[in-house]
Amino acid sequence: MSTTVEYTILAEDGPVTVQAEPATPGLYVYEQPASVDVGAPCRWRIGHHGGLQVARFRTADDAHSAALDLADLTDWTASTDIAKGRLLANAADRVELLRIVEDCHGHFGNCAHPEPDPGWLPNGGHAGPMCAYVSGMSSRCTCD
Repeated sequence: MSTTVEYTILAEDGPVTVQAEPATPGLYVYEQPASVDVGAPCRWRIGHHGGLQVARFRTADDAHSAALDLADLTDWTASTDIAKGRLLANAADRVELLRIVEDCHGHFGNCAHPEPDPGWLPNGGHAGPMCAYVSGMSSRCTCD
């Protein structure tokens, strides 16, 4: 069994402390508590050490696989602003982030992008720098 630690997530209604497994330096895998994002089927999340959600998954195994694949994409041990800034500054890194998450059967949630984006990926993600979800402000799961 993996070691768990207390990890504070930045939920819509404020901080919530959960038990999480350190996945790679700077990233944690945790199950979303029942009181957060009520009814969402994708309960497993990858979170940045700063508390922001990175992506969501239906299974812990998928979340762990994605976290391992994401490990070298950026310095996840950096602050949230630095890690986001590095990912947003490079379109190829944003596309790779989305592809890794999709390949591991995950997603970033429904997107609040204000207009069509020519960078859409096959399974509904996109890499536009204006995307609220790519920039680390995701909130709710809309999977069926």
